[in-house]
Amino acid sequence: MLSSVSATLPVALQIPAVLTPLGFRVACAHLVAHDRLDEADVMSLAGVVRFPYSEETLVMRALVAEVRQEWDIASLALHTLLRLQGADAPAETWRHWVRVLRCLDDTEGAREALREALAHHPDHPLLLEEAPAVGLSVASVSRRRVA
Repeated sequence: MLSSVSATLPVALQIPAVLTPLGFRVACAHLVAHDRLDEADVMSLAGVVRFPYSEETLVMRALVAEVRQEWDIASLALHTLLRLQGADAPAETWRHWVRVLRCLDDTEGAREALREALAHHPDHPLLLEEAPAVGLSVASVSRRRVA
């Protein structure tokens, strides 16, 4: 009886207190994969509230917000994630940051973010793909030399 009642509760009321940051990430990914975006949004928010400085929860919060095209939320999560990761931020995080800034119509911010990303990850193909979208030529940001 209790399990049938639990199954009808909103996902926010079903989140186990023992869920880890990785658990939030897996749960959110499952919800997104099953096109349950509203529940994924609630789950990702609960993850960030419970673990505000976890890469796992911040990544999922940003990704769910991007899928839902909630650029301000994605921006906040990615900005926090980049501060947390510091110099170790992977190119993928930077690419999402650049794209979200573009979606917020902040081309100048996206351009500066891309330059900073390339300082950490020179010639990374994912980042070089973003250059034309922010008004930079690949040649101007690439460190490769053409012989």
